[in-house]
Amino acid sequence: MFLLGDVIKLVPMSALAGILMMTAWRMNEWTRIKIYFRRGFKSGISKYLITMFATIILDLTQAIIIGVLFAMVLFIARVSDMDINVAEVDVERLSDETGLIVKGKTAHIRVAYLTGPVYFATVAKLREYLFDFQKNGVLILSMRGVSLIDVSGLQFLDELYLELQLQGSRLLFSGLQPNVERMLQRSRVRDRLGDDSIYWSAEDAIKAASTMNR
Repeated sequence: MFLLGDVIKLVPMSALAGILMMTAWRMNEWTRIKIYFRRGFKSGISKYLITMFATIILDLTQAIIIGVLFAMVLFIARVSDMDINVAEVDVERLSDETGLIVKGKTAHIRVAYLTGPVYFATVAKLREYLFDFQKNGVLILSMRGVSLIDVSGLQFLDELYLELQLQGSRLLFSGLQPNVERMLQRSRVRDRLGDDSIYWSAEDAIKAASTMNR
């Protein structure tokens, strides 16, 4: 291109158009595109079509920027969603299945299985699901599916702990990922909770909670 620029500029535009068409055709990952359409992946189809039409209407560089920005918006929307499944625990059934001896009247136990990041975009949803809790009970947060937590999430957990404490309830954690546990330690939230509030699995937390009297 640099050495033969004067010669290349003499090539007819129709010939260059043919070369560009073949180049554009080969740039597409047709195997992946076929998978998008055959299996109905809406996000992949939408990204492909938006980038394609932007290339036709604008130019390639602008189309790439638009496609990347659209993919970022979809990614943020996807990761900002959190799945919260709350389950009640039947302590009597647990005692029968595990042989656990429960003395006295046991606390009301509820387990919240969290999947997704705990950060500013999901705090409102967590507050809606978890703050409405029965007094004198035990709330277990199973966080094995939580790989990310930010300052807003840490502040929420601290507020939740204090709120439950005022109600006479307990807050337990299970399945903490290493980076999440490090954030809890750095923020001193873990020191406030204590070692007796952190468990390896939800089952261990449930067994410990079942021995807590009201």
